[in-house]
Amino acid sequence: NSLSRRRKKRNSSSMGGLKHVASTLRPLAKGLSRALEDNPVASSLCLGCASGCVGDAMAQKAEGLAAFDWRRSLTYVAWTLFVTFVIDLYVYATLFSRWFPHEAADGSKLWRNVAAAIAADSLLLSPLFYFPCFYLFTHSLVRRESPARALRLYADEAATQLPVLWAFWVPANGFMFACVPAHLRVAYCTAAVTGYVAVLSRVTQHLIRKRKTEAGAV
Repeated sequence: NSLSRRRKKRNSSSMGGLKHVASTLRPLAKGLSRALEDNPVASSLCLGCASGCVGDAMAQKAEGLAAFDWRRSLTYVAWTLFVTFVIDLYVYATLFSRWFPHEAADGSKLWRNVAAAIAADSLLLSPLFYFPCFYLFTHSLVRRESPARALRLYADEAATQLPVLWAFWVPANGFMFACVPAHLRVAYCTAAVTGYVAVLSRVTQHLIRKRKTEAGAV
């Protein structure tokens, strides 16, 4: 009996501690949510810079580079800012929330809209806008190659890039389109894209090394 009482006391103490933490974090979370909703541009700017820098830094560390490549990192920061404002803020938070609302007036989930948003993102936005823009940005603007060559490279490498993108973003965006309010979608995408930038950076660098190897073998 005494052992049972001690266990109950410990459990009660643990639950009390968790409730105290939750009661402390709840107003902070509400304040952060309100700040993101009231300051979409400033918050998107900060979040985009952070995700691009951290994501590429993770990729460079994983690759074991001898020295940090700041030019490469700044390239991904600029690209991530473009994605944050154009895709995350305008398309996902504004257009998709209007075209594909995830909840009905009674609060029930509109799963057909969630599926439609995933399909529109995976089959239209990603292959026809996101990646063409990425290749034009990294090859035409950064490396001064012709737009035609940049798009030819994308056509050649789409079979490698797109499955990686779908494997990462279909489940991530499925959760977002089903559960995340419009004003929190930029913050959610920032958290997710930090990991994806690390993946994108590594895959892209692998393809660059592959092209150099193939060019040297010709």
